[in-house]
Amino acid sequence: MLNVPARERLSRIHHVLGHGLVDRDVAARLLLLAAVAGEHALLIGPPGTGKSLLARRLAGVFREGRWFERLLTRFSVPEELFGPLSIRALEEDRYVRKTDRYLPTATVAFLDEIFKANSAILNALLTILNERCFDNDGQRVGVPLATLVGASNELPEGDELAALYDRFLLRLHVEPVRDGDFPMLLASGGDGVDLTIDDRLAPGDVEAVNAAARCVVVPSPVVELLAELRTFLRAKGIAVSDRRWLRIVRLLRVAAVTDGRSEVSPWDLWLVQHCAWQKPEQRELVFDWYAQRVAAWGVRQPERLSRLVSKWEHHVEQLASQQAQQRDAKGRLLFKRPDGEPHDAAKWVGPDARDARRFHAPDGARRGYHNVDVKNGGSGWSLQELDAMTVPEGGAFSDWNQRKKWLADPKNMITREHTLPALLGPLRHSRVAIENIERQVTTVEAELAAHLAWLDDRLREANVAIANHPWVPDSFAEVASLGLSRQREHVLTLSTRLQAVRTRIRALPLEAELPDEVDEHDVARGVSA
Repeated sequence: MLNVPARERLSRIHHVLGHGLVDRDVAARLLLLAAVAGEHALLIGPPGTGKSLLARRLAGVFREGRWFERLLTRFSVPEELFGPLSIRALEEDRYVRKTDRYLPTATVAFLDEIFKANSAILNALLTILNERCFDNDGQRVGVPLATLVGASNELPEGDELAALYDRFLLRLHVEPVRDGDFPMLLASGGDGVDLTIDDRLAPGDVEAVNAAARCVVVPSPVVELLAELRTFLRAKGIAVSDRRWLRIVRLLRVAAVTDGRSEVSPWDLWLVQHCAWQKPEQRELVFDWYAQRVAAWGVRQPERLSRLVSKWEHHVEQLASQQAQQRDAKGRLLFKRPDGEPHDAAKWVGPDARDARRFHAPDGARRGYHNVDVKNGGSGWSLQELDAMTVPEGGAFSDWNQRKKWLADPKNMITREHTLPALLGPLRHSRVAIENIERQVTTVEAELAAHLAWLDDRLREANVAIANHPWVPDSFAEVASLGLSRQREHVLTLSTRLQAVRTRIRALPLEAELPDEVDEHDVARGVSA
């Protein structure tokens, strides 16, 4: 029975692949994964960025593997890739290629400037890449190719190359060494030596990996993430065929099984950014999307809890803004007088203040004012008018010592019966209703606390999972932790908002407890009014 290469063994091979190469850790990982998964990889970038060196090193991954390398030009002919025609076979009217030491017999191959391939080469090349077969003298023969690494300085142009481009599941834009790593590059000397790999892969290891990968489970949350990514890519105008999605899932299974797992994890999806772009600049879009979404893997709690907190905020705001007719201590309904004072009946006889407060003239007014029409034709006198009618030498109402008392006496004013509006105030709630609301808020608080604990566990697990992952670089642990930390801050903010909701609930006015003996007549009078 064939055994799947252990994670530690793959880590050692990866270390040798990238040894001495600056800023090429990701490229080394992807090429090794392509070899293990039986997929093909494409390196796009300017000359002098180590593309061919990486591919040559990959040839040493297989213990009994054969290496084939060729630089394609517009003038390349099939014989350069597939072998020359057999002269003896031609004499027998047979069209046989001598494929030994050519692409049809290679385990690992490297084709530089692959998009220079012409139509005479394309069909046979596509058959080898996709079906692992080569047609020779009318017979379809299987080829041992584990992986083909293509390289190009530029993206393909024209529909005839689209099918070839699609055959490369893993794509990497290889750029010059970053400025921060440039001193390290100079210190390395750029020897670019090929290293010997002691613990190489056996011929059947790829077969074992693919057989085991078929049994790996893809959990529903991962499927949902991929479905969301597909929608996101469509919105961005990035086309990914259904066939390519199936190959991506198979690659994720391979990533899981070579990590010693029977289930795809969210961290495996880090690889998708190198499978789903058509142009190099699109890779960053996929990465940013993934980095944000990986923190929410497995649950929809943050979105649901956000909605719950918002609903409770809105609900309590509505409760606080509700108004109802107020009652006095005896439970009688209250009404609002024109002066703003409460009244326990709907009708009230008081001053007619339609334009200004109007008063009758005082009966004791002197200097002839006692002959003045006291009611002023029914409209009365204002306070200013009364002041103007008093004797000047004595000041206002100089002979009237109880002016304030007179003014306050309703009988000295023109009055009428008022129909009073209800005196409104905050709606008072029963203690039972408030306690029920608080119980529901407590349930949400418990869910927030549980999700916060879950995030803390994920933060602890993230660094360990990524540090031990054979295909995800350690540098991603910081990005993943940042996403989880931001979600944690969001949950803490939700908790603070919910605590404010609880405070508002406790501040809602409660119904007054009516005394044991209530004046039924007073209550009835207030209700009927």
